[in-house]
Amino acid sequence: MSLSFNSCTFAGHVTRDAELTEGDKPRTKFGVAINQYGKEAPMYVNCVVFGKQAAVATNLKKGSPLLVYGRISLDEWEKDGE
Repeated sequence: MSLSFNSCTFAGHVTRDAELTEGDKPRTKFGVAINQYGKEAPMYVNCVVFGKQAAVATNLKKGSPLLVYGRISLDEWEKDGE
């Protein structure tokens, strides 16, 4: 049996004001800082909201508490061959 499920939920604080980008589909970008239990440094996550929720997400301001539910997409890139 093959099982595949991509879902995540986390709480944190917005690290920068949300930015709405126009195009074929509206989307809003913002960052979230998540405190990790037992660690001093927070984890930073870049978030993107699409569709109708993108207009609502433009109200997010730096420092606001936030609960995020969504799915994870990891990006990889190379710089100078590394």
